[in-house]
Amino acid sequence: MRIFLLITILLISSSCKNDIYTGEIVKVNGGSFNIGETTNNQIPQTIIVADFSISKYEITNSQYATFMNAINANEDGSDWWGTLYLEMESRFCQISYTNGVFKAKKGKENYPVTTVTWCGARAYAKHYGGRLPTEIEWEFAARGGNSSNKTKYSGSNFVDEVAWHNDNSKIKDSLSKYNNYGTSPVGLKKANELGIFDMSGNVREWTNDIYHSDYYGSSPNNNSNRNSKEYKGRVVRGGSCYTEPENCRIAYRECFNKAPFNNFDDLGFRPVFNP
Repeated sequence: MRIFLLITILLISSSCKNDIYTGEIVKVNGGSFNIGETTNNQIPQTIIVADFSISKYEITNSQYATFMNAINANEDGSDWWGTLYLEMESRFCQISYTNGVFKAKKGKENYPVTTVTWCGARAYAKHYGGRLPTEIEWEFAARGGNSSNKTKYSGSNFVDEVAWHNDNSKIKDSLSKYNNYGTSPVGLKKANELGIFDMSGNVREWTNDIYHSDYYGSSPNNNSNRNSKEYKGRVVRGGSCYTEPENCRIAYRECFNKAPFNNFDDLGFRPVFNP
């Protein structure tokens, strides 16, 4: 019995250890900025942000498959305790499980991972010594940090330069029910002022924060988590290949009410790291 318990503890410890994040990250120097827009009934507010680093790209299928193998995830995409990380049964999932190994489907290695739950996104970030961004951090990075040119979209006022949206994402072989729209490999569009890609369009991105409708105009004046112990809707940002160009605006925000265990086929993430 003792031997069994020891082996179990060792296996769990091994599956939870932090690996070194091998993806590219961008340092974001802290500063202050105005969240929100003067249009769309948003009230601009000055927020102070500390230094942090953020993934240069959205996490890809190949990267997420590596993580799932590292933690010895279950065949159905759940962890040791049955928490769903990746909806393997979705026809939109671009990761397969064969002979005990998770692997990105052929040709989809560099596409952003989708059908990933908030819990799965958070677990990935934590495994590599990071976390999900607060909504403030996400917006500051998307705006270009202290180098911001105050553009409407992340890196440009012209959406097609920086974003995959529903007017430029039609593909012939898409399984999507959304008029043959589909995701694209990461990093194909123009980067923003900090060299970060796809913060407008391609896939919407999980943040750590719980959704509050009064975010603009009443947020703390620092980078505080808008969080609580209750599982409510989580904030997603950035728009996607399914959404209208207007929904790819930096200031646009959504509430995903099915968080944290559910998922969607245009919803991914990128982690942040403390400096």
